[in-house]
Amino acid sequence: MNHNLSSSCIYTIRHSRALADDYGAGGSGTFKEKARWVTGSRIHQQACKAKKRVPILFGPAEADTIDGVSYWGLIDAITLKSQGTEISFSSLQKLPRKHRLSSLRKLSDDAPLSDNYIRPYVPCKTPKFILSAPVSSQLALHDIEAEEISAREGAISARMHLHRERDRTIIVAKRKQVLSSTGKLACSVCGFDFRQFYGEIGEGFCEVHHLCPLAIAGKEVQTHLDDLAIVCSNCHRMIHICHPFLTIAELKARIRAA
Repeated sequence: MNHNLSSSCIYTIRHSRALADDYGAGGSGTFKEKARWVTGSRIHQQACKAKKRVPILFGPAEADTIDGVSYWGLIDAITLKSQGTEISFSSLQKLPRKHRLSSLRKLSDDAPLSDNYIRPYVPCKTPKFILSAPVSSQLALHDIEAEEISAREGAISARMHLHRERDRTIIVAKRKQVLSSTGKLACSVCGFDFRQFYGEIGEGFCEVHHLCPLAIAGKEVQTHLDDLAIVCSNCHRMIHICHPFLTIAELKARIRAA
């Protein structure tokens, strides 16, 4: 059992296409809900204080395909608005198999959800199939170009994440371009292919690297497909672990030398 995860989680619904796009573009995403996730925000704040991560579980939003939980990830931020909530998440991954909604138990009364439950927000107890998932899949990797600022106000630690805004349309377009031209999404550095290695669950997965990182640009820029590269998660981290960041060619050279 992984003790880095909160004992509480959030179940919600999202369109399958949006989930697939976020998964294929690196596993991070942001979405808005009309409801104010007051309890969810409290759960997230308490988890941050305990240095734990809150899982977010997704079912499909299409009314005729409510067939269980199919994706899960880790909540990065829950921002309450005057009318609604903005939620950011990362580490999105497909579950090896779908789990029925009745496998989730509501945090309020410990009752199981109905398998036909259609509301878009329920605080739940983190299920065993998440707590017992492989530890490596639960490591919370912060956004590469994100800055975390901690400020203490009274006895409460408030955290804010600052992110360079990305247009996911071009990320998805890059993935489709490479898949169309090469038939696969292989890392530009080491050649690793998630689909080839992991089978069906790796279908369409890759990370997309900005050859000139947005944090270095320091301003709004026009990004073209040629400004992006397909990379695996490991190579993406290694590119950004050095300052200044490594180029694709420099990391290839280091791999050959090693």
